[in-house]
Amino acid sequence: MQLLYLLPSVHSETFGSIIEQLLDSNKEKAIYVLEVIARIRENNGHPQMPLAKCLKGVDGQMNEIRVPYGRNELLRVYYFIDYENDAMVLLNGIIKPDGRNKSSSYEKKAGKKLNKAIEKSIQLALQFKAAYHYSHPDYESFIN
Repeated sequence: MQLLYLLPSVHSETFGSIIEQLLDSNKEKAIYVLEVIARIRENNGHPQMPLAKCLKGVDGQMNEIRVPYGRNELLRVYYFIDYENDAMVLLNGIIKPDGRNKSSSYEKKAGKKLNKAIEKSIQLALQFKAAYHYSHPDYESFIN
């Protein structure tokens, strides 16, 4: 299964942008993120808890990879499987507080703001997915 990611030039929140920034700032963390993605890919992209799960509320269209990112933070990477082309397609992501360790981030105004950011990120991923079949030049193979 090939691994495709959306190029940074398409949008600042693509997986390509996220991994590019990580490689510049923290190579160890970038390698860890790529190792988690490789493990999921080895299982044909099927989500494996606790590393990945089906994304709720999108009718099984996408999954999310959940990687510990920093102290009390998670990197969520949205992806789907293109069975026709045997590809795992990484779309975009968001860094968010880990609700298990920092539940105060989900309360009151901060919680509303965070939920809006997550919803915006999911909607962006759905837009990228909808345009996928028309925009293959915007995707690049990552790990073979």
